[in-house]
Amino acid sequence: MNSIEEKAAETRILRRTAEESKKCYTCPDGYLESLADTIIDRIPSEQNNADVRPSPQLWVYLKPSLYLAASFLIMILSIKGLSLMQDKGQDARVEQKIESQEDDYANYYEDYATRLVGNEAEHNLDKACM
Repeated sequence: MNSIEEKAAETRILRRTAEESKKCYTCPDGYLESLADTIIDRIPSEQNNADVRPSPQLWVYLKPSLYLAASFLIMILSIKGLSLMQDKGQDARVEQKIESQEDDYANYYEDYATRLVGNEAEHNLDKACM
């Protein structure tokens, strides 16, 4: 039942007329007449404003640009540093790989020469035996 009564009260409030609303919401007498003068008095004059506000220094203008340049410099140096660290490790691995490839080539040619010499020796034996 409470919900039905609450809904009825809400609809009564929403259906108020403009005259009923004016009775509930009012402003003090003479408030709107002196409002413009009150607001203008509260705004500081240009002379007072000029004395209070100092002109910005050069640092205020340069600070964002310098921060941006410093951030790019830090990024570039960190990337170069990381690439140098990786290059040192890669140099050692490349040298090991080259040495292992040279050893592989040497072993291959040694085996090839052994097979050739062995085949020629067999061939020479066959000729001698005939």
